Amino acid sequence: MAFLTLILTCPLVFISKFKKQENEEYYNYKLLGIWFLCQLYITFNNSFRFPFGIILALLVVYKTKFNKTSKFIALILGIMSLFISSIVYLIFSN
Repeated sequence: MAFLTLILTCPLVFISKFKKQENEEYYNYKLLGIWFLCQLYITFNNSFRFPFGIILALLVVYKTKFNKTSKFIALILGIMSLFISSIVYLIFSN
């Protein structure tokens, strides 16, 4: 069920495309990559999830030179998507 929420929230990444400021090669793939990077986490003791992907995506967005606003929006959408899928997982795991 959590995977379904990831698939349903993936098209929201294209909302950040409207904030495009400069031409950039592979722009759509970079936005999807930032969104997908936010979905990565490590589970400790089958209970605690450490979202290391959010930290990596934050570093990528911080170091970028072009279209920083739209990449930051993709980062926020990725964080919200991870949060929603975690809530759905917690609800349906019991």
